[in-house]
Amino acid sequence: MIKRLANPKTELYRQCKEFIVDENFPWYFTRRTLAPDYQYDRSKHREMSFLAHSLLVRPHSSTGHHYPIQQSEYLEHYEKMLMEIFDFNEEKVGCFFRICLNLVYPRSGIQLTIPHQDHFYPHKNVLVYLTNSGGETYCEDDVHDPREDDVITFEGEHYHKLPENDARIVLVATYTS
Repeated sequence: MIKRLANPKTELYRQCKEFIVDENFPWYFTRRTLAPDYQYDRSKHREMSFLAHSLLVRPHSSTGHHYPIQQSEYLEHYEKMLMEIFDFNEEKVGCFFRICLNLVYPRSGIQLTIPHQDHFYPHKNVLVYLTNSGGETYCEDDVHDPREDDVITFEGEHYHKLPENDARIVLVATYTS
């Protein structure tokens, strides 16, 4: 089930949002999102490359660590921004497992990403839509058609529609309550 959270759009939120659209913000090419052996229907879904800025890298045995690792000097700002949103909505967060900014450009062809879960252990997801480019999020039987500044949380398998016209920038985080 997708749950929408209110976004208080604080001064820190505004600053964090402005910072990532600056031409000097460092984005990094990411070739794939899933393990090479992940099974999916290639006729309906697409594994895609995109640009990302990992703030907090997820724990994963293939990388040799079983705990999150700070990847970016900007982590503290975005973690505080997320906590302002969670506190405003009286949502509890115990621990973040991953925090990443994703930038996806429009593409032709298959328009749905691969259904997946971000981790193989219990967790929740939060998405903060930082641009108004569309790209619906699907989770079980729910669909969220995003607008700029929307915030949603959910658990379970999910996937996204690719944007049709403009770049889609989303803050993605996984956490436990």
